[in-house]
Amino acid sequence: MIRLVSVMSLALGLIACGDDGGGGDSPDARVAIADASQAGPDAAAVDAPAIADGAAADGPVVVPDAAVADAAPGPDAAPTTLTFQQDVSGYISTQDSSVQSASPSSNFGTLSVFAWDGDPTSVGLLQFGAIFGSAGDQIPPGATIVSATLTLQVDNGSDAAGTIHLVTSAWSEGTVTWATQPTYDASSLADAPFTTGAHVIDVTTSLATWSASPASNFGWAFATASADGVAVRPSEGASAQPLLSVTYVSP
Repeated sequence: MIRLVSVMSLALGLIACGDDGGGGDSPDARVAIADASQAGPDAAAVDAPAIADGAAADGPVVVPDAAVADAAPGPDAAPTTLTFQQDVSGYISTQDSSVQSASPSSNFGTLSVFAWDGDPTSVGLLQFGAIFGSAGDQIPPGATIVSATLTLQVDNGSDAAGTIHLVTSAWSEGTVTWATQPTYDASSLADAPFTTGAHVIDVTTSLATWSASPASNFGWAFATASADGVAVRPSEGASAQPLLSVTYVSP
């Protein structure tokens, strides 16, 4: 869209507005016309900041689309949904592992499952890294999180639900052990799944926390008090790997 404004259109508008029904110009209208005609070509009826650099000083003033867009707010931004799953669409930053009290110095990051159990005590760890950033396949930092879900495939079920916690310190799939495990919040975010099959877990609160501070994204810890542990399909699986889906509105 291009908006044209001229001194002549201003004068005609003022004449029309000043018509009192008798066919003549009112004194106010004549004064306004005289002021406009004497002001010279630089007095076009557009605020100076809206005029593009290099616009002609005489004749109509051209206001580019960008200036018009800046002047009036547009509609609310539409939500965007991104999904993150290991080895899908180029995403390769999922990590998962388990740490076991019975083997405090052993790393289990390469197992075909990640699991949690109450006897002996073991904790499952899962993180989707590199999900925040400026790339088109990342969530912009500070975005408003509309919704977020985590889908897990339970291959070995239990007799009771466990708990899910925010991890609060860094860890690495290839080196983490019971002795070096990260810290995590004592409070539970949600119940951990325990029956076999696919489970969709609401993790909107977690993603909102991380969007406000992307560097705090260390993932989740899964725990249970039950002696009947849970085993979940890991990111290294051939199918049904952990899936994170996030809907957000850019800041």
